[in-house]
Parts: sequence; C-alpha cells; structure tokens
Amino acid sequence: MNEVLYEKDNQYRRISRNKYQEINIKTIEFPKKIYVAYAVCRRDCGSSEFIKGGATQICKHCGHQMFRTEERIYTLVDDSYCKVNNCAQKSSSNEVIKISDYFKLEDYPDVAPNSVEFPTEICIVYAVCRKECGNREFLIDSQTDICEYCGHHMLHTAGRKYILEKDQA
Repeated sequence: MNEVLYEKDNQYRRISRNKYQEINIKTIEFPKKIYVAYAVCRRDCGSSEFIKGGATQICKHCGHQMFRTEERIYTLVDDSYCKVNNCAQKSSSNEVIKISDYFKLEDYPDVAPNSVEFPTEICIVYAVCRKECGNREFLIDSQTDICEYCGHHMLHTAGRKYILEKDQA
C-alpha cells in the first residue's frame, strides 16, 4: 500500500507513503529496557498521555511542550512484535503543527506522586518523519507523533511489546 491514513475532522484521509523515509525494519534494534513517562499539557489545554521517557513531547492539540511527571521502566518481551497502527495515529491533520517554545512550569497542572496508573503492557514503535526532516525515534504506539523538529506527524513502522517492571515506586 502506497498510502497511510491520518485523521482530520473525525474522518480518515490518505497521504502518500513516499513522503516518509524508507527503512529496513529488520535492522531496527529495540532497547531491552525503556522508560515511559506520564506527560501533561498546560492547564488551558488539558491533554495528557504516556510518552517515551526522555523525549520532547509536542501536544497535538496546541503545539506546546508537554511536561513529564512520573516515569516507569518497561522491559522488552522476547522481541515479540505487536500490531502497529501505521497510520499517523489519530493525527489532527496532515498540516504542520505550529510548535510553541513558550514554557512556564506554573502553566502546567500538579500531578500527585504515585497517582498515575501505568499500563502493564505497551507497544513501542520505531517512527520516521518525512524525508526532508530525517528525524527517527522510538515512540509509544498510542502517543502523539508530532515531530519535535518540523511539526509533521511521524509514520509508525515496526513495533515491539514491552511490559511494566514490577515493584516500582
């Protein structure tokens, strides 16, 4: 299939796959362990989601950076593949998201320590941006996929299953 799907105004639309970088999924090396963080957007936006720890997360609704709160460690499960939604993950549009570099900590909601329930299992995907950008990174399959460099949605490729390590406070 030479097209991928993206969502705009509650309708799925298509974009040519050849706008994205090509990769050989057999050469992707998934890390054995990965940090997952709970991230919140500004109070006036209200978005929250689980993201790969250490990554800059751009909110798909308002374009601001999200703030990471708690983190947990996940372990790769025997290199098991997981079903990847290779559309542009419920993207708000095919257009570039305007990224805001405005960041004041007091604009973000407080999250009580140990109040977040992390999923026991997640799918980590290798995502690629468009050819002219060149960004590649690991993301959570359900995470917003806005490229922090150019504002386009990233294409999800291969994915692996990870499980939450036990006894983390």
